[in-house]
Amino acid sequence: MPVRRAKLPQDIDALFELNRLISPDETKERFIDDLHRSGEFIFVAEDGSGIAGLFSYSFPWWDSVAISMHFIVRPDCRNKGIGSALLKTGITCAKENACTFLTIQTANWNSNAIRLYEKFGFVRKATFPDYCGPKNELVWLDKDLR
Repeated sequence: MPVRRAKLPQDIDALFELNRLISPDETKERFIDDLHRSGEFIFVAEDGSGIAGLFSYSFPWWDSVAISMHFIVRPDCRNKGIGSALLKTGITCAKENACTFLTIQTANWNSNAIRLYEKFGFVRKATFPDYCGPKNELVWLDKDLR
């Protein structure tokens, strides 16, 4: 699956609709602000019907730890290698930009995503009970890029 850098502002509407799958209450303005924090590190995968997945990360200029901001694959496109292609591209780009770690957070119930991250060498570093709501802990995973 080919992965490309997102074209902004052309891709905004499609990316916002994709984001609504996991954040239905987020406003478009907030989503756009989050994307701008990712700067040039926004990647998309497409299939015949449009954007199938999104991966973005940012890192503070004073730090070399990349933080995943968005990682979403359309439900009809899951288990087709799209998530792997996006994650591989993100890891490669973070390394090329001298990041020493890439960190990802997800909810504990998202076992498919956690398995994918672990397949790519991410290690669970912490869990935060009730962070994503009652009985819904956040799982923090890191990948050493050095």
